[in-house]
Amino acid sequence: ALGADDVLVLSHAVAEPPARGTRVTFQLNGYASSFGERLAVVGSCPELGEWDAARAPLLRYVNANLWEGDVDFTVSADGLIRYRFVMLREGSDPLFESVRPRRTWIPPAGEETRVDRWGK
Repeated sequence: ALGADDVLVLSHAVAEPPARGTRVTFQLNGYASSFGERLAVVGSCPELGEWDAARAPLLRYVNANLWEGDVDFTVSADGLIRYRFVMLREGSDPLFESVRPRRTWIPPAGEETRVDRWGK
C-alpha cells in the first residue's frame, strides 16, 4: 500500500526506431491459436525471410485475438513488399494463411503499424 507521501510511477518504454529505415509493427487479429503454435510474418524481402518461414520474424502473443511483432526494415525501406502470415508448430509443416500476399509500401523512415486479419 502507498503511504501519503509515496509516489507510484508507471511508464512504458518504446524501443527507438532504427537509425536508418522504418520500424513496422504487424498486428494480426482473428487467429484462434492453440498451445504450441507460433505465428510469424513472412514475405518477399530479406527482413521477412524472403518467403522462408524458418527465417520469418516471430510475432508475440498478446491475447486470444491479437498477435504482434516489430520488424525493422533497412534494405527494403522505401520500397514495395509482399507479405502474409504463417503458423509454425514443432514437427509440422508451416501453415500459410490462404490469401494472396498483401502488398504494402514501406516508407523510407519512421514507424508504421499494419493491422490485418488472418485469412482476409
